Amino acid sequence: MSEEAVQSGQDRGDAISAAVAEGGTYELLRSRLLTQVDALQANVGDLNQARQELFGSTALEVAARVRVRTENNCVPRDIVRVGNYLLFGYNVFIGLKKETEVSDVFALYELHQQETGIEISP
Repeated sequence: MSEEAVQSGQDRGDAISAAVAEGGTYELLRSRLLTQVDALQANVGDLNQARQELFGSTALEVAARVRVRTENNCVPRDIVRVGNYLLFGYNVFIGLKKETEVSDVFALYELHQQETGIEISP
């Protein structure tokens, strides 16, 4: 590396250090970034409002906690409520079975409102 390049790099480093020490460059960059953050948040808010107007909005909340029992040990993948029923999808390992049937990966349960809460039955 030439002596001029080393000197030029040191000069740039000194200039950056001086600007940071003065706080002007940092404050300018910070101000610009905060302005961009505000504009981005406004755009996201507008986009979310338009999405809600177009597709509607439903609040997600936990309705109840129930224990789902299956024939085999399984790993739950998804639960969908359809009216008064729960469609339960899961992954299961069935070692000796040659073919997998629908009942091996899906189960349908009916919801029953009880005094103590919600109960389910296959």
